[in-house]
Amino acid sequence: ALIVHVIRNGCLPCPATGLTASSGTNPGWAVDDAAYSSGCADSTCAATQGVVPWVNLGLSEGDITDGWGTRISYAVDSDLTGESDMVRTPPAGYPGGDLAVQNNSAVEVTGGAAGFRAAYVLISHGTNRDGGYLATVGTQITNGPNGNTLQDDNTDGTSPWRQDTYNANTAGTTYFDDLVRWRSAPMIIQLCGSNACGNPS
Repeated sequence: ALIVHVIRNGCLPCPATGLTASSGTNPGWAVDDAAYSSGCADSTCAATQGVVPWVNLGLSEGDITDGWGTRISYAVDSDLTGESDMVRTPPAGYPGGDLAVQNNSAVEVTGGAAGFRAAYVLISHGTNRDGGYLATVGTQITNGPNGNTLQDDNTDGTSPWRQDTYNANTAGTTYFDDLVRWRSAPMIIQLCGSNACGNPS
């Protein structure tokens, strides 16, 4: 859905506000200086991390809810959310992202070079749902294991985010059950296919 959005609009959407209930005002709309439901941002995103903006992507709230009843979190590089920010200038003029993702040993898995990191990061907050937003009601869950710090990186809206294997050591700081996925801007543009996103036909 994010790739289709880039093909249609030439940008990634801003995050939606996780705290908005399904019955609230503009749930699932991306937010820059105001909530918007289509197109590109005309100003900086209100927040670098929220939840997947399901309305902008033509999805339902159920589509962006994980198996534990929590909305999937979404972080984006705000430099890629304006008009034509995700359009390639051939032959080599790819836009770049700058969201760093590390494993739990602090080794970066997104390449390490500014401009070639992740364009967006998606996070399911796992079985304990710590840091995630409950579907329908929008309440944020804050019941993580005492002393845990690794999962906190996936809730604070700043680099680095964490991507690693499941570790159910509930006694200390190494507990980790988040599921994290990301893509770089060049990877997204290549997936757009020919004659789209600035790719030649």
